[in-house]
Parts: sequence; C-alpha cells; structure tokens
Amino acid sequence: ARKLDPNSVEAALEVGQMYCEFGQSAAALKAVAVLEAAGRLEKAKLALIRGWASRQAGDLDAAEKHLLDALAHDPRSEKAMFQLGRVYQARGNFEKAAGYYCKALAKLYGDK
Repeated sequence: ARKLDPNSVEAALEVGQMYCEFGQSAAALKAVAVLEAAGRLEKAKLALIRGWASRQAGDLDAAEKHLLDALAHDPRSEKAMFQLGRVYQARGNFEKAAGYYCKALAKLYGDK
C-alpha cells in the first residue's frame, strides 16, 4: 500500500502499528516520522504509535508524552491506555499502571 501511495497517512499508520506489534520500534518510528495527521482520530493513532514505539525503545518520558497526547485526542483508546499502563509498570508505579490497565479492559469489554 505504501508503494502504491507513499503519501497515504492511513497506510503509514497501519505500517507503524504493524511494526509496533512485532516489536520493531525503530522501524515503527521511521514509518511515521514525517507524518502530519489531519483529524482527531488520525492524530490519536499517530501519537499512539509514537508512544508505543518509544516505550519499546525504552524512552519512557517520550512514551508517556505521546500516549497522553493520544488519549487527549481519543479518550476512548484502550490501546493507548494499555500502553500507558506498561509505561507506568516499567517505572515501578504499579498502582497507576493497574489503573490504566483496568480502564483499558473496561473500554475493551464495554463497561462504562
């Protein structure tokens, strides 16, 4: 898809997410490096990918910043909540991590 339309934001976001899912943080960050998202949900997904990849790379400060930005654009993003839980868990803040994990599960399973 990127070869057919190298300017496609949607394709770049999908590729970035795929790299994150396979633990390839450098490739994920490269895939979305020059993207400029237009809408609220695109901005949320872009911030999610940057935060997820930053966490995988060990840059917890950048990860937290991007993931909080993702939630600011899409407060219902269970993926951003889960990744933020992983950031706080890596920092040893288990109470805050558990809170974000619980929020993610509640959104995932439809609890309000």
